[in-house]
Amino acid sequence: MKKISISFLSPKKIELHGLWLGKSHAEIVYIFLHGLGASIFSRLSLLELIANQKNTAVLTFNNRGHGLINSFKIKKNKKECDYLLAGMAHEKFTDCQDDIDGSISYAKKQGAKKIILIGHSTGCQKIIYYLAHNQRAKIAGAILLAPMSDYAGIDKEKNEYHLALKAALSLKKEGQENNLLASSLWPHYISAQRFLSLYTPNSQEEIFSYASKKRPILMKVNQPILVILAEADEYADRPMLEIKNWFDSVLNKKKKNESIIIKKASHSFKGMDREVFKIIKFWRG
Repeated sequence: MKKISISFLSPKKIELHGLWLGKSHAEIVYIFLHGLGASIFSRLSLLELIANQKNTAVLTFNNRGHGLINSFKIKKNKKECDYLLAGMAHEKFTDCQDDIDGSISYAKKQGAKKIILIGHSTGCQKIIYYLAHNQRAKIAGAILLAPMSDYAGIDKEKNEYHLALKAALSLKKEGQENNLLASSLWPHYISAQRFLSLYTPNSQEEIFSYASKKRPILMKVNQPILVILAEADEYADRPMLEIKNWFDSVLNKKKKNESIIIKKASHSFKGMDREVFKIIKFWRG
């Protein structure tokens, strides 16, 4: 199978790097959005199976959530560029629209006639956010792999959470929301704005709101959606069947939406790529 290293610019001139798997010019293109801190190599064996189908290719790229702390080039002209601080610690969630727009534009330039978005973990939130805010986008469907709520998964009873939340809110009020939280408050590198985005119930990133009362924007998506859940997902805060029932209650079955639980699967679906692929292959969305 061909694996071509590629790069493209988003509409806001962010330089994004990735891999093109499969046919150089394919009618069907799957665009993959990796999860928090991940990379173009995430779920690569699954993506290779998808790309091996007839008239099919896969575009996977490092979106702004790549790595812990990263910088992305902003092209000003052929010789000059600025830099954007991103990565999972600093990424602004709503910037996912720009990343996805850039990837769709690139796929279309390669001759794609049918584009399907496929995301894993936080990549799922990004896909739904994009489709809900771009309802006329010519996307054939969306596949969500292990779409979990970060807010639901956090232990909100711990004093650690409340101290970090208080500090993040204070930094935001002072206009310093891009500053990292002190390591004494939170064990991982994370900016105040990113903490509030991931771990508060009313943020725009709280897409799968089965743990909050927020009205799901999932209902605004026009394209068919396939949800693949992992029964033993280590980021789930409740039995997976309850989460599946939430998705089923929100998704309109008339739009050929479907949800499936893969038994014994972990969040990464390790060792179960072929099982996941079979579900994707025979989905009639």
